[in-house]
Amino acid sequence: MSLLIVYIFSVIVGQSVSITVGLLVDRYFSSYTGLMVFIAMYFVVFWLAWRFSVRVTAPKSPRPQGGLAPGKAFTAALDGLVGA
Repeated sequence: MSLLIVYIFSVIVGQSVSITVGLLVDRYFSSYTGLMVFIAMYFVVFWLAWRFSVRVTAPKSPRPQGGLAPGKAFTAALDGLVGA
């Protein structure tokens, strides 16, 4: 449920930005250029909002037990197997 809420909020914010940028480009350049900028940003916002939402709501991985850093844990396990 939190994924959907974050996604909808991200889309609303992103589309607000794309409308603002499209209107600014429309005012200072041609209306065709403003429309093309808006359409490009319109579709990109959906993709970016999904990527952002998945990253924000992803479950956090637990820290390794034993106080060893991930690289050190592998080295310690390898040393135990080899008998060094």
